Amino acid sequence: MKIINAHAHVLKKPINKEITRVTLKDIIKDMDEAGVEKSVLFSGFMLGNEYSLKELVDLIKGDKRFVIASGINLDEDISNQLKETEEYIKKGLVKALKIYLGYQYYYPYDEKLKDIYKLCMKYDLPVIFHTGDTLFSTGKIKYSHPINIDEVAVENPKLKIIIAHLGNPWFLDTAELIYKNKNVYADLSGLFFDINDTEYIEFLKNKIKEVIAYSQEKASKLLFGTDFPLINAKDYIRFIKNLNLDKELEEKIFYKNAENLFKL
Repeated sequence: MKIINAHAHVLKKPINKEITRVTLKDIIKDMDEAGVEKSVLFSGFMLGNEYSLKELVDLIKGDKRFVIASGINLDEDISNQLKETEEYIKKGLVKALKIYLGYQYYYPYDEKLKDIYKLCMKYDLPVIFHTGDTLFSTGKIKYSHPINIDEVAVENPKLKIIIAHLGNPWFLDTAELIYKNKNVYADLSGLFFDINDTEYIEFLKNKIKEVIAYSQEKASKLLFGTDFPLINAKDYIRFIKNLNLDKELEEKIFYKNAENLFKL
């Protein structure tokens, strides 16, 4: 089965002693080992070792296995970032925009973000929101709670929205959002670091099954992603396959939704 990783990062240097496989070369190896056809790479600015949009474009050098989600820094001049992003959209390199809720202290319905949504709608590209738990304790999760996205979805029915990380730990809130709103999707990335943590993995499997049961046919709006380099694709694929989903839903999660949303 074809597999597209809808959520990944590459970094200039390791995050810590545990997470050392972080480069473009590393993710190519990770993709090859797992049989991943394409990955969506996110430009960023928070860690100090991430690639800017231009740097990421230069790094991938037209490699067709990669497309980019442009990370927008809400604390900097948004209009200039959107101008640069639009140029790369026109070249077919940027396929989504990313907003780091929680890491930056803005609600998704803040007026400051409206031009981001306008650009996404102009080119029919999705906006991806970080939601739920943050990697660092400095994050403020009142901003990253997925329920805040409902207002954006309702006010912008033509805006395609991806809730990253399934809103972890607010899984059922996310389930309601994808059930209620035609334009809302969610990715399954970054939910665990260690597939051998059997108790937590079982907890996650049950939560995802609850989301699917609640969302019913709308569960078809889920996407596969890993949040590389936090976890390798091989383990993440095994985790999804162990949910024992029907083939049609599995295909939508692993590649069909990504192909549609990112125009791949």
